Amino acid sequence: MTTSSESELLTQSSVLLSENYYASSERMVDKLLTIQPENSNYNYRKGFILSEGKQSYAEAIPFLEKAKKGIKKNYDAFGKNEDGAPLDVAYFLAKCYQLTGDLAKAEENYNQFLSTASQKTEIYDRTNVALEQIEMAQKMLLNKKRNVEIVNIGSVVNTGAPEYSPVISFDGSALYFTSRRKWDNSDKEIDRDPRSDFYPEDIYVSYKNSNNEWTTPTRLDFFPGRSK
Repeated sequence: MTTSSESELLTQSSVLLSENYYASSERMVDKLLTIQPENSNYNYRKGFILSEGKQSYAEAIPFLEKAKKGIKKNYDAFGKNEDGAPLDVAYFLAKCYQLTGDLAKAEENYNQFLSTASQKTEIYDRTNVALEQIEMAQKMLLNKKRNVEIVNIGSVVNTGAPEYSPVISFDGSALYFTSRRKWDNSDKEIDRDPRSDFYPEDIYVSYKNSNNEWTTPTRLDFFPGRSK
């Protein structure tokens, strides 16, 4: 049984990542991190996959923080000896801080990205929009009348799969949301998206019972069936 060399793993992860095969690329990157845990390039890739591929923003932060220590202006994503990180690591780190509620660190990293990046980059305009969002959020936080607490409604509704786009019914009794969870034990591996390693999107609904608790979600049946 042969094993891939470090340079081969790096090349494989680069190709997979360039085609958005996050799950497969992550397996390569995890192996690279066992070889060089402090390598900025490998930490950047891991953080990028967690942030952009899995939307696991809190988990991505430690890897992106490590990667940030080795930022290089002339980063080469396909370079076999590349041990640095690209300028946009500051952008993705800022995004993670913003989406986990640390607005001060988000603002700091967005500004760092703007100070070094070219205005021609795709994410330059997104950064300016994000800074406007942070400014608005900071103003809202100063308004004591807006006391909002975000609470996870628990494992009855939530799973480890991506779940998003929630909509509450007008009377507050029904919660509709999109989930990429597995249907049941009849689901096959062919149903998984090879790029993300997640199952297809479905819409679910959970209702509040007489005890004001959310019930186990059910899948809406107007979606087409998966592989049989």
